[in-house]
Amino acid sequence: MHFPRPSDGQHLKRALLGDRNELLLTHASPKEILLALATTEHHESFDASELALSERACHLLTERPTDAYLLVGELLRASLNSLGEEILKSLILGMSSEDALVFAVGQQQFLPTLVRVNPSLATSAQLWRLAGDHRRELFESIAGQPSLEPEVVCGILDAMLDSDSDGFIRRAFTQWGRTAIFEALDWSEAHGGSLTENCRAALSFQVSDITSWVATGPDKSTNILAALAHVVSPYASRVAEGDSSVWLRTLHALRENHRKGDADYVSALLFALALCNAPPAPLELVSESFEPVHWLAEKQQLRDDAWAIIEPFVPELKWGKNWDRCERMRRGLMSAFMRYAWPPRQLRERVRDQDLVSQLLKSARKVGAEHYFQGV
Repeated sequence: MHFPRPSDGQHLKRALLGDRNELLLTHASPKEILLALATTEHHESFDASELALSERACHLLTERPTDAYLLVGELLRASLNSLGEEILKSLILGMSSEDALVFAVGQQQFLPTLVRVNPSLATSAQLWRLAGDHRRELFESIAGQPSLEPEVVCGILDAMLDSDSDGFIRRAFTQWGRTAIFEALDWSEAHGGSLTENCRAALSFQVSDITSWVATGPDKSTNILAALAHVVSPYASRVAEGDSSVWLRTLHALRENHRKGDADYVSALLFALALCNAPPAPLELVSESFEPVHWLAEKQQLRDDAWAIIEPFVPELKWGKNWDRCERMRRGLMSAFMRYAWPPRQLRERVRDQDLVSQLLKSARKVGAEHYFQGV
């Protein structure tokens, strides 16, 4: 009150309350001094930089961490002045994830506030686990940040997945885009190639980024590619815009590993890609996929989810015949030969079963393509 302006009594204020603390107040600890400054109604008498309040808060965290944790709790519950806001912010920014974990035990409600100030704290999976019912608030606090460094985003994604907190992963993909998507895929690759249900659902909206990830860096594992095939296959027309070689290699690997169910599913995807003229070699896709898929349909063993990939690309038949999946696939293939000007003589090279070739030529007549296959 005797020195109401920041410029009044600067040396005295600095000596009593500043970082160096040249005149000791024996009855007041550093924590108490900071709390008093943070809550005084006379805060306009003090200059935060002159008193080095940020540095003093960091020293308290380093030298007397227990006092610092207590101070953070008191500040979060108090009515703060502008000095208090700066002190609290400095304390939180100085926290490590270990500090935050110790501080937040029993008072998890403060975790969203901590990560709002210091988003890097959210790279700790333990912190996400500790948040419990406050995880949604925790995520909202991070998502509200205008910009985060890519390494922080990657750390947050890893922590969410490590702690089974991926219920918000779709929002994370929307918020942070390709950085978050690639990190989630890298995490899944590093964890055996499996995808969590939430991650699988969220990735279904990110087909172009999935295909970009598949095409970048080292070859991806068969496990992750088989899992991703189930994500991208409903969007085969978009997948067909990229290189189909990776899915062909996946099919070969699945067959070598005797994973018949996955191989049958990827075969259906490859046939759909062939019907979309997917580069670089659509006829190679026909060679690898058409006969196995046709055989499954003929034996009533083609699963509904596999047929759902193919159905949008094959013609419908009259209402009494539309059940015939084999005929629809044969007509679809014959139409593709003519639509994409594939060499007609390739038919016998790509389909080894000559009885099936004869059926295909009959189907060609049904789609007005008999002239295209004359002499085959």
